[in-house]
Amino acid sequence: MKKILFTVLTLSGILLIASCGSKDKKIELKDKNDTIAYVIGTNIGLNLRENIKKDSLSFPAIALAQGFRDAIDGKDSLYFTEAQKQKVMMDFQKEMQDKQMQKQVKMAEPNKLAGQKYLDENKGKEGIKTTATGLQYKVVKEGKGKTPTANDKVTVNYEGKLIDGKIFDSSYERKKPETFPVTGVIKGWTEGLLLMKEGGIYELFIPSDLAYGDAGNSSIPGGSTLVFKVELIKVEAATAENPKKDVQQKTK
Repeated sequence: MKKILFTVLTLSGILLIASCGSKDKKIELKDKNDTIAYVIGTNIGLNLRENIKKDSLSFPAIALAQGFRDAIDGKDSLYFTEAQKQKVMMDFQKEMQDKQMQKQVKMAEPNKLAGQKYLDENKGKEGIKTTATGLQYKVVKEGKGKTPTANDKVTVNYEGKLIDGKIFDSSYERKKPETFPVTGVIKGWTEGLLLMKEGGIYELFIPSDLAYGDAGNSSIPGGSTLVFKVELIKVEAATAENPKKDVQQKTK
């Protein structure tokens, strides 16, 4: 959003400069500063053009240029109060956010359907249990130590995969267990950890609504069902020195 607003403001300045002469007239670049200014202008214009295409935006050039000119001349208050301008921008930002969410939902739908099919087939397999939330899990090895509470932190080894088998994160590969609060991870993880005991190894099959939802993250497509192998090594009380961390820092 900030990028869009910045490029819109930048375009306004370029339009103001361009409006000083004929649109189709080739300007004379008289010196080095003119040349630098022109090249900067073309680079910004090309970048803006790509953003407009990407976000399906359309702004009347004459209105942009007039708004810029009125602001420079101190006449912008003739049309709108500051409160009215803020409302226009807030409405615009909400509209863009809604469009982005709709786009995420649409892109995530195929993954959600594939994930649901996977879970439907998986729940009938030997050893698979399903909780009220839709989380599926399988006990690979039952632990004999402490069971964590929501207020504890845990040290675990884990491997995370998409349903096609692609590994997106693994502490085993890094050869280093991870420590974080029980409630500092995605919902499916928190629920699974609360079922385990120290020394246990579980497989967690996590629907997208208990994972990263429609948004996904840098390595996980939106709407993805996730499969984790989780080995609970240690449970201990959380402290101020171990604050809650976003799960995206753990399962990249």
